[in-house]
Amino acid sequence: MSHVVIIPTINYASLLLAAVVTFMLGWVWYSFLFGRVWMKYSGVKCDKKPKLQQMIVTLLSGFGLNLLKLWVLQFVLIGMHAVTIGIAANVAVLVWLGFIATCAFAPVLWEKRPVQLYLINIGLELCTLLIAAVIFVGW
Repeated sequence: MSHVVIIPTINYASLLLAAVVTFMLGWVWYSFLFGRVWMKYSGVKCDKKPKLQQMIVTLLSGFGLNLLKLWVLQFVLIGMHAVTIGIAANVAVLVWLGFIATCAFAPVLWEKRPVQLYLINIGLELCTLLIAAVIFVGW
């Protein structure tokens, strides 16, 4: 018995666009919108300027992780035959709820991290997945 594995065709242009747009959203989210509150609850201090090389590595790593997350989302949307914005949004919310929101809650339970920090972090993740899903099916 042989199995045929069908690998979906990823739209790399929409993937790159979604990665850039959502990465920029993350910058706005953690600077202008929730920066001070996030720093307060996360314990991050901005006493000194980070070294340029360290900042570049951190930003590139964050972009790469975001790209990987969105690649998986696009793969899931293709597999779910999400061809409308409504279906794509529903899939994005389910992925967020089932994997991100639940896993991200562990530090609240086990490390006694503030719920406010959790809400800031998962709020961005929800927005990221929804924006990416719209870009993917709207492309």
